[in-house]
Amino acid sequence: MHNSEEIHKVMCELMKMSRMHHSRVENKINKLGIHRSQHMALMYISKNDGNVTQKDISGHYGISEAAVSATVKKLETQGFVCKINNPNDARYNSLKLTDKGLDVVKKSVDIFNAAEAETFENISGEELNMLRTLILKMQSSIRAESDGDIK
Repeated sequence: MHNSEEIHKVMCELMKMSRMHHSRVENKINKLGIHRSQHMALMYISKNDGNVTQKDISGHYGISEAAVSATVKKLETQGFVCKINNPNDARYNSLKLTDKGLDVVKKSVDIFNAAEAETFENISGEELNMLRTLILKMQSSIRAESDGDIK
């Protein structure tokens, strides 16, 4: 059995590192002129080759269609996305990235890649593999105790 104080210290450090990484990335993404929800929508549209509806985004992230509608409206106003009539279902428009949207996606991918490289620059390949193994074990323990409500 592990010392609960040591476990608490490790968990605090993991959460602190996660917040630091999140804060650094989000600050840089915000400088691109978009907010978190807009970034998430742009990345989802990008990963799905523009064959996406607002309903798809809502379902993927588990957020209301109204919230997605407001986000998409801002992205459309800012020139990051455009709506295209969906030939398969006239009730829905497909969302497509504009050149400006594609540029933001590329820049945000560069931001994430740089942040990850900086985060792990002093970690060897062996240490990285060990860290991944440990994290997967921790996730497995959490899932086993969650009664199936955590995926």
